[in-house]
Amino acid sequence: MFKIYTNIFKKIKPENKKDFKVKLKSLGNFEIGDYEQKTLGENVSKYIVDSLDIYKYTEDLKAWDKMENLITQLYHYSQELEPKREAQFWIKDTSQKPSINIAFNLTPWINQTDLLAGLYSILQSVKGKKYSSGIDIIWISFDPELLAWALKSL
Repeated sequence: MFKIYTNIFKKIKPENKKDFKVKLKSLGNFEIGDYEQKTLGENVSKYIVDSLDIYKYTEDLKAWDKMENLITQLYHYSQELEPKREAQFWIKDTSQKPSINIAFNLTPWINQTDLLAGLYSILQSVKGKKYSSGIDIIWISFDPELLAWALKSL
């Protein structure tokens, strides 16, 4: 079962909460929780997805479409609250050895299709790769200034 935490769940319209839960259901068993934000930048939507088996969604393009649709919908909820609102995503997959951490932001000025295609591509390159025993985490992040994905083994 995966978990998703967000600082905007309380702010989402009731009819969209139902849709939110239906879309998550297509990805498997899940739990939703509130993320309390105690920082500046209240106009940023944050989504933390924990315990998601990310490789399961790279098996084929149909599975990846579900993941893309979920991310797109979450971003749409952020935009409903405030146009030009930034959405930050942190996806943690601890079911793999080494574990995978993915971080990226979606904004109106970043091409979402290209960003997610790049994520799919980098996940395909990492999948099945053998890492030395000292590697505990694979960190994948998107640099919005360079408009490129970065991969780091820690």
